[in-house]
Amino acid sequence: MDRPIEASVIEGRKRRGVIAATFGAAFLLALGLLLPGWVRPSVERGRLITARVGHGSIDVTLSASGVVSPLIERTITAPGASRVLRVLKQAGDSVAAGEPILELDNGASRLEVERLTGQMAVKANEREQARVDQDNRLSELKSQLEIKKLELQSKEFDVERNRKLHDLGVISGDVLRQSQTDAGRLRIEIEALTRRTANAERALAVQLQSLDLEYEIRTRERDEAARVLTRGMAASDMPGIITWVLGSEGAAVNQGDELARVADLGRFKVEATLADVYSGRIRPGQATFVVAGTTRLTGYVSRVLPTVSNGTIGLEIALDEPSHPALRQNLRVEAHLVVDRREDALRLARGSILTEDDGQYVFVVRGGRAVRTRVRFGLTGWDAAEVLEGLVDGDEVILSDMSDHP
Repeated sequence: MDRPIEASVIEGRKRRGVIAATFGAAFLLALGLLLPGWVRPSVERGRLITARVGHGSIDVTLSASGVVSPLIERTITAPGASRVLRVLKQAGDSVAAGEPILELDNGASRLEVERLTGQMAVKANEREQARVDQDNRLSELKSQLEIKKLELQSKEFDVERNRKLHDLGVISGDVLRQSQTDAGRLRIEIEALTRRTANAERALAVQLQSLDLEYEIRTRERDEAARVLTRGMAASDMPGIITWVLGSEGAAVNQGDELARVADLGRFKVEATLADVYSGRIRPGQATFVVAGTTRLTGYVSRVLPTVSNGTIGLEIALDEPSHPALRQNLRVEAHLVVDRREDALRLARGSILTEDDGQYVFVVRGGRAVRTRVRFGLTGWDAAEVLEGLVDGDEVILSDMSDHP
């Protein structure tokens, strides 16, 4: 049979519950106050990126955006007004030197070559005919000259004979004077023939020179027409890869219109752009390096474009390793133009730096602990900073973001 619980027992149980609750609350309060002093934040070592302080060079650079492009790219243009008959190669195809890419309608060029070839033959015939005519004329003049010389010898003999006969009184003075006159006339005729022969020889030389010049002009015109005819196949003048081709068969083209582009995809350069406010700090030959993914390639500024477009200037960078396997056409890269350099500086790779009102701080690994250390930096490059105070050679510094671990 149940019995009622005495009031004293119930009161004792209540007192014990209150005491237990009070001790529990006091314990939790003490734990909350003391725990931050006992427990320190920790990070797994494998999740941290660190770097050693060391000596080396620091490059201060200007950053530019760049695109990898072929070092050599040739543009094939239309030699004259024509139209595309056939597309023989497509973009991406390999092509050898002299291999045709497009076939153009070259009927007009073929007719021009034939016309000029005919004119060359006419000029060659004119030249040969002039030579034959002048040779005949010179031969005739020389024959007349020889005859006159023989006649003069005969007349001079008559003069000498008549002088002796005149001295003997056999002939009159008139006969002697007539023979002397005849000899003098022949001398004049010989001098005239000599001059005519020399003039004829000079005239022949001038005429042949003129005909030779006309023949050479026709030859050059014919060779140019033949070159245009050859270009009617729009052939590449070097081995490479076709990067673009006019693919519309039947399309009309004019002289100078672009037909195709052929590039050497074994060697590359970088075309970069930079804000024009830095134009005064850029010059040809300036040391440069290019970052393509995880690859760093050295080079120099080979050309600075003279024009400004949309607030930027363009420049070309020649690479020391233009055939590096990391390079691909149209690959976007970072270009860094060196504007200052400090050698043998105490340097630290760039990473997480805490900046506060009283200075800059980094975390240094010492004895398995990350020690917050105040530092002072000097020259800052694209990948490292100069250490002036707070660190020594060999210190291991955490580069990972430690902003949540003061």
